[in-house]
Amino acid sequence: MFARLKSKNRFVELVMFAMVLGVGCGWAIRVSAPSSYLTLANHINLVAQIFLRLVRMIIAPLVFSTLVVGIARMGGGAEIGRIFAKALGWFAGASVISLFLGLLMVNALRPGANFRDAPVGPGQPIELPMPSPSVEEFVVPLLPTSTSRPWPRTRFSKLSFSSRLLPVQ
Repeated sequence: MFARLKSKNRFVELVMFAMVLGVGCGWAIRVSAPSSYLTLANHINLVAQIFLRLVRMIIAPLVFSTLVVGIARMGGGAEIGRIFAKALGWFAGASVISLFLGLLMVNALRPGANFRDAPVGPGQPIELPMPSPSVEEFVVPLLPTSTSRPWPRTRFSKLSFSSRLLPVQ
């Protein structure tokens, strides 16, 4: 299988293979152990959450440094303005398309339409038991999502703006 993967898109093919392998493994576990697949999924979720936190920790500094270096290499304000307008147009277009897709899917699938088992009546308080935290709920918040304190809650528009303010000669 891997001897054939000498093309230009080897990484894409490996990712697709891993996705198919993951779906196959998940299906096999669910079929072979129907009573305990949820517990196994919760244990696997801990590894996934740790991986995602570590990836998020890398993204903000990477985007910031890329923007700073890119802006430093540009010629003048007109070029920066032109690229900003293109980026803003793509962002607005993608946002509108995703909103319409979301509205279409909600109207077509009508999530929650058949839910009739309300735990309490209207206006009554809901009392839920507070279980002790699991290993996942304890470990995952300990991992940072960023290498510096101010960036974890930062949106990329603020990150983009602050990268333009950094003087690079």
